[in-house]
Amino acid sequence: YASALKEPRYLQRKIACIRDLFALYHDKAILHPENESAKNFELIKSDDPADNVLIFKRTDEKNTGYIIFNFSNHAMEKYSFGLPEAGKIKEFFTTDDPAYTDDGVINKNAIATKEIPMDGYEQSVTVKIPAMGMQIFSYRPFTERELKEIEKKKYDEKVRYVEKTKTT
Repeated sequence: YASALKEPRYLQRKIACIRDLFALYHDKAILHPENESAKNFELIKSDDPADNVLIFKRTDEKNTGYIIFNFSNHAMEKYSFGLPEAGKIKEFFTTDDPAYTDDGVINKNAIATKEIPMDGYEQSVTVKIPAMGMQIFSYRPFTERELKEIEKKKYDEKVRYVEKTKTT
């Protein structure tokens, strides 16, 4: 690690990461320093000493975001945690962005919650987490159309289950 600090490309990438993070801090209302009220903050997961992961929720009047810190030396391809509301999260910042590192552990697509209880919440989500990294996800609730699709899928699964049990 000490030798990497002497590499100009390494330093340039880390400086770019910090620059971009400061820009987000000022551009995204959920990260603003004025948004430090306890009502705008919720600790989602802090009791994970085995994986060294910390997750919290930040809100403002219009937006919700989830911030994940991984303090361990290993990336996790499938890390699940509970969320207080159903919907989708979308990664909009990661310290593992290819602009900052060669690893590039990123979540390219929006990720929908599943009705799998976890961490004291009724739904959960599974994401990729980079080693020694930080990620910020935006949140949005499901649209009416998405909710209808979810209900139809559940109904179709029940029908298939009933038909399967009839033939057995």
